[in-house]
Amino acid sequence: MADMFQDREGNTSSKRIIGFWVTVFGVGSLMSIIVNSLLWPGNYDTALEAAKVLFGGGMALLGIGVFEFLGRK
Repeated sequence: MADMFQDREGNTSSKRIIGFWVTVFGVGSLMSIIVNSLLWPGNYDTALEAAKVLFGGGMALLGIGVFEFLGRK
């Protein structure tokens, strides 16, 4: 797994690391929104949109890195 965070030259790729952590933060945000909406009903539209943007942005950064990783095989 550690070599997935490296580019073709073997250097650590910052976009892959940032993409991973932004995705983790987005998933955590989505899970906390789900729990909060079950415990305290309310309007979570803005928080949901923000969490989806984090998740999508992180996945985009990871997607670029994964395609680059698969291309070197």
